[in-house]
Amino acid sequence: RFAGDESPFLRAMKCLLICLLLSMTLGDSFDSAEYDYSEYYEDNGAGSKPDDDWNDMSTPPPPLYKKGGPNDIKIEQIPICWDDPDNIDCRPVYIDVKDLENREKIYLDDVGLLYLDYASNENGIHSLVYSGEGDVTAYFTYSGSSLMGTINRQDGKIAKIMSTSEHKQVMSLIDVPHSLKTEDDEVDGSTDSDHGLNLRRKRTTGKDERLLNIGLVDSSSMTQLRVTVYYNDDAEKQMMFLEPKVFIADLVQKVNHGYRESKVPIKMVLHKFEKTESDKLSDVGISKTCKNILNTVENDLDSTLSEIMKAEGKQEDCYRKIVGSLRKCKGKKNENGVRLTPLEQSKKVRMGANLAVLLVHEIPDWPEFCGRASKTYDIGIGKTNLAVVSIAGACPFTFGHEIGHILGLEHQKVGEETNKNFPHGHGYHISKKKGKKEGTHTVMATAAGAYRKRLNVYSNPEEGTGESDTSNNARVLRETRYLAAYTDEQHRDNMKYKVDFEEHTCQASSQCIKTNECPDVMRPKTFIQKMCGRGKVCCEKSPECVKKFPEIEHKKDGWFMFGNRQHNHTLGVGSLYPDGVYISSVSEMKEGNTKQMWKWEGDLLVSRWNTEYVFDGSVLPFITAKRTGSKYQKWRLSDGYLVNLGRCRESMVKGGMSIARKWYRVEVDKKVKRNTKSLQSLTYNTYLCLDDEICTDIDHCFEAVTPATLPTKFCDKDKVCCKNKVCHDVKEFEDTETPVAGWFVIESEMNQKYLTVKDGTALHGQQVVNSSPKTDKEGQLWMWKEGYIVSKQDSSLVLDGSFGKVSIKNKKHGNIYQKWRKSDGFLVNAGHCEVLDVAYGKTDNDALVTIWSVHGKSHQKWTTKPV
Repeated sequence: RFAGDESPFLRAMKCLLICLLLSMTLGDSFDSAEYDYSEYYEDNGAGSKPDDDWNDMSTPPPPLYKKGGPNDIKIEQIPICWDDPDNIDCRPVYIDVKDLENREKIYLDDVGLLYLDYASNENGIHSLVYSGEGDVTAYFTYSGSSLMGTINRQDGKIAKIMSTSEHKQVMSLIDVPHSLKTEDDEVDGSTDSDHGLNLRRKRTTGKDERLLNIGLVDSSSMTQLRVTVYYNDDAEKQMMFLEPKVFIADLVQKVNHGYRESKVPIKMVLHKFEKTESDKLSDVGISKTCKNILNTVENDLDSTLSEIMKAEGKQEDCYRKIVGSLRKCKGKKNENGVRLTPLEQSKKVRMGANLAVLLVHEIPDWPEFCGRASKTYDIGIGKTNLAVVSIAGACPFTFGHEIGHILGLEHQKVGEETNKNFPHGHGYHISKKKGKKEGTHTVMATAAGAYRKRLNVYSNPEEGTGESDTSNNARVLRETRYLAAYTDEQHRDNMKYKVDFEEHTCQASSQCIKTNECPDVMRPKTFIQKMCGRGKVCCEKSPECVKKFPEIEHKKDGWFMFGNRQHNHTLGVGSLYPDGVYISSVSEMKEGNTKQMWKWEGDLLVSRWNTEYVFDGSVLPFITAKRTGSKYQKWRLSDGYLVNLGRCRESMVKGGMSIARKWYRVEVDKKVKRNTKSLQSLTYNTYLCLDDEICTDIDHCFEAVTPATLPTKFCDKDKVCCKNKVCHDVKEFEDTETPVAGWFVIESEMNQKYLTVKDGTALHGQQVVNSSPKTDKEGQLWMWKEGYIVSKQDSSLVLDGSFGKVSIKNKKHGNIYQKWRKSDGFLVNAGHCEVLDVAYGKTDNDALVTIWSVHGKSHQKWTTKPV
């Protein structure tokens, strides 16, 4: 019934019911108002909400694993301990795989708190990347209970965790900084054996040149680099309980993480994997191959194999023989007995992939060996595209290093030496950070002097890890990636990395039209549910309330319950009114209760208890009534809001907090597999994300845009490029201001004072205040970097909005309380969807700065002014 039709008796009855059900009924939302600070902050911090930063608490959280003692295992039975000369500690550990699922942060003994950077799941193999302070990175790859972990510690040592049985793991600590391992592996201009190609750079005007030009013009499309991986018996022993496919997937995920961190639009994909039984490709066989070309008698060897090869000038001969053995491992003739050319042999080894890599372990008498590629820039010269890589613990990221050579990259520039193919294609030694004793080096650079620790990044001047004239690996990889991804014209379409989605049929309230003709606004998850054909989307025929609630979520078929975010209660049919309608109430979910079950029929929410009754917003509180065709019986989900199309208002639990406006779907029916035989699979290209975007799970992106832009936003399987735009559901923050470039001051609109590091002291946890402009503005200068606000005093310190006094803290990857956005004068904190605020609106010098709920007064408004 409509409000204007109510009788006095009905109004009296309604008042009584409202009193009884005040906290459990539904109605319009309330407007936010300015909040009282009195219970929030005291000068001594009492009463403040706890800091989310575990490292700042006196008691750390439980570690991800517990270590046993070295006597708890038989080391001689653990290959990664016994057979690795760089192992300095080995002991049992145990990680429950369930502890890694959906974990945004983990705590490791001797390492600290790590935040999740990236997570993927491909063919049942889960890969996780975590990072923390001091360039600490942890990789975990698992399938079922089989787990592999690699923790790259701050001191340069590496902890390897491997499953030894279904419920046991072991940790080996590798002393990388003091290892003999090296990558003295660059080509000297020769060729591999039996291959008569000159190593001059060949950039003709033919097919190769056209592919290179595509890479120059297209800097964002993701290409697919397919790799076939072989492993010998020695490498397999190092994998222990781990399936080879999982072990190799871990190597691949590390390469892909290096590409992501360096803004390189390449996705490496495992094409095939196979164990080689060739004696020549065993660790001993490779050693014998090189000894056979030496003049020195084996018994007279007093030095390492590598040292003697260098002394006799036979190192390149040895490398050529090794790669040649891999090239010939599938035979020198085809099935008809016709002798194959070297290029045909390598193609046979690659088995349809772009590259092939052999995994080995330790080459006897050659402790320095880490790897070797067929040639530098082999994709453009010899096109053998093969590499041999050691999986020894002290060879970090060698898999990506050797592939980098094949794609045209070289080591750091030394003296007058230069990359003849790409002068800007060298690795880079990264200068030491403030307070550190040593610098670091990129994947393609080698350890030297004070640059012993390798980071999984490729040189890129835009990321602060290179110089534009000499060390820009990222640029070379962008330029050569199409040439690297090409196999033949028949498979030309395979060069780009693509993702597939199911096609859907439109509901009665929408129509299937071209994406660029649909004015609806939707999130990526909604867009995927509304794909109805190639370049088409289900678009609402007559969308109401689009100005206030622009996003139109997909109305999925089937019965469901409507959960409310505040108490996880659900919408249901309540008590009977005298005129035959029912109050709509919110109560605890009860399995099988049909009064709590609903389904969509167009814009109607139909009750399973009686399908003649629908959810009705014509009166307050809302009711369940028979169908009338009224616009007040039409509903839509928009960004979690349940919107009544007659009122253009969201629904919420009366007396609830703002979170009571949010609703979610709880499935009731068993999931029935869709019949998609008559529907085609929809394929989309993937792209490198822009600087102000992140590649995140589709379900985690809440940015609502018109569907015309979404086909170019896929960046990986089940992931999209999402604007680094926080707090999407707060109407005051809908607009995003373009970040100021370079250093700037943050001026309060209230009194033109500046956000200032208190006392000018650049320390972790130092408070920031609102102070008058100073002559020496270093403590008042800030810079945007990937959503962080960096202090001029120390680039490792960023503005932190954790509950408590706002301060500067050490930058931590993934810490959302350190992420900000400028919107309509507000500085919005991602962790709380609240804003930077001068407490109590005080105008004193060094006034306390907090974060607080938005109310829009001048002490919450700020201007960023370049200096």
